[in-house]
Amino acid sequence: MPFKEKIENQFRKKEQNISQILSAKWCRYFIGLIIFLGTSSIILQSFDTDKEYNTSFQTISFFCAFIFTIEYALRLFSAPADYPGINPLKARLIYIISFMGIIDFFSILPFTIIYHPTIRDYKEIIELGKIFIIFKAFRYTTSYKVIKEVVSSVKYELFVAFSMSTIIISFCAILMYYIEREAQPDAFRNIGEGFWWAIITFTSVGYGDIYPVTTLGKVLASVMATIGVMTLSLPTAIISGSFVEYLQNQKNQKKKQVENS
Repeated sequence: MPFKEKIENQFRKKEQNISQILSAKWCRYFIGLIIFLGTSSIILQSFDTDKEYNTSFQTISFFCAFIFTIEYALRLFSAPADYPGINPLKARLIYIISFMGIIDFFSILPFTIIYHPTIRDYKEIIELGKIFIIFKAFRYTTSYKVIKEVVSSVKYELFVAFSMSTIIISFCAILMYYIEREAQPDAFRNIGEGFWWAIITFTSVGYGDIYPVTTLGKVLASVMATIGVMTLSLPTAIISGSFVEYLQNQKNQKKKQVENS
């Protein structure tokens, strides 16, 4: 066997072994515990506590980040085993740009660059990246897989519903701006303010910070609020129907397995 082929086979075995370890139940529980500790330490750091406790929470956060960094490196190395039949470099690139790959990267980024001299001015913004730790739990919950499959099965229908909502919001935002800009120039200073009004009206939130005062504006707001209630029910109905269908299919599959056994 050529030396190059021998080295490649050794790498493949290592990639498969690491992928199996990361998928093992004990590893999933361990990472889940680290996610819990990391999230808890971030929450507790926001409280006014003694310096000693705050230092302890920071230590826990950096320990969790260290574990996540190792996990990210291992997942990056073992990506070819998760995407068989693909060039190793391409497989690693697929992992990097995947949803969970991005989450894994941004969950360790604040801890690795936050004290770099050139970015101290952006410390508060970068620290917001710590909240990505919470999303790492998606990998270890079956609910995420269910939601992903359910949404994927009706993505075209959802795209149509959201496209229709976007068109209605855009039209009403622009129209309301031209209707109300003379009556209350401070509230509707630009079309951007019109979009803010349109979104909170369409979603039936109605904060009350921006509202029409002209008769025509009130008529438009009433029509838009009514359309919003009816339109927003579409994605809910689509996802609910798909979710029920998914659960029914799962039950039927289990029933067939029991009958066949």
